[in-house]
Amino acid sequence: MKIDVTSDSTSTGSGPIAEGGHIVAISQADFGVSKSGNDMVTVRFRVIGPDDGDKDRELRAWYVLTSSQVGRYVAMARAIDPKMRAHDPTQQGDLNELVWGKPLVVTVQHEDDEYNGEVRIRERIKSHAGLSDAEVTALAGAYGSGLVLELIDETPF
Repeated sequence: MKIDVTSDSTSTGSGPIAEGGHIVAISQADFGVSKSGNDMVTVRFRVIGPDDGDKDRELRAWYVLTSSQVGRYVAMARAIDPKMRAHDPTQQGDLNELVWGKPLVVTVQHEDDEYNGEVRIRERIKSHAGLSDAEVTALAGAYGSGLVLELIDETPF
């Protein structure tokens, strides 16, 4: 399957990405530190579902790696590969190898968020899931057979 997750040509679209399930590929995964000083992973997801009205748009999510919140990161990793080897998400090499470019399904919900006195709709990823057989077939039809992404040789990190 050839999906260019490195391109900056994502559609900005208008309004938030629709609520519900979206087939995505991880277009960026970076380790960092939150404002409160906790380890975290910032992930960008590009919508790749061939029949998705939000195709090529991106979502961003933050996975704080504290004992009470690391479960969200684990859920994402298990959706990518239930047999994913144990790894250290604070190591960029592990993120590049195991997370970057990988497809999964995310469920988006909208939440009202107040910022500077204005209420905006914010997209939140509420769940992560592996690809169903039908989703694998749809991706294979759109991008070619197999679920091994062919990425450019240079890693963007």
